[in-house]
Amino acid sequence: MKKIFFTGMSALCCFLLLAGNVFGANDHDVNNEVDSKIRDEKSASLEYNIKKRMELGFKSDSDYVKGLLEKKNQQDLVLHDFYMTLDEEKEFKERLAFLNERIPQVKAQLKTAFGDDNFGGLFVKQNEGGVLYVRIKGINNTSNLEIEKTTRLFGKPEKIKFIDAKFSEEELNEKHKQYSKIQKL
Repeated sequence: MKKIFFTGMSALCCFLLLAGNVFGANDHDVNNEVDSKIRDEKSASLEYNIKKRMELGFKSDSDYVKGLLEKKNQQDLVLHDFYMTLDEEKEFKERLAFLNERIPQVKAQLKTAFGDDNFGGLFVKQNEGGVLYVRIKGINNTSNLEIEKTTRLFGKPEKIKFIDAKFSEEELNEKHKQYSKIQKL
């Protein structure tokens, strides 16, 4: 009798586990479907597409983006959270590959040329088409030779800009450490 009871309880537990997985999967599918609908609505929004295209430096005037959205199901458009043409997608991938290749080289050269005391870091503005901004502490007192050397190494003089930095990257990192210690108190 005890054996039958335990066997029955084991079968019931297995059934409940399996049923929970099956029903859970259905809930998950419903959630994915809802998320997909929200994502589709957002990516079809004119305002959202304009905003995203501006952030990445793509043509973003209202009439142009409306035209893209009207032909969003055509083969020459691709959806990456927002709509872009195949040419834009190619250009963006090339831009990222170029930056990923060149930034480490440029950063190493800058640290050698200006030292940790004067190198203020760098950042990329995608909304300007992937322009690399280099911060140098006391840039006005800097040799143009080093700036020209860095520009040549980068390879796209129209896509690199040098700006004055109040602090070096090292000084900023030190200030961040000090601030973090204060935050923990």
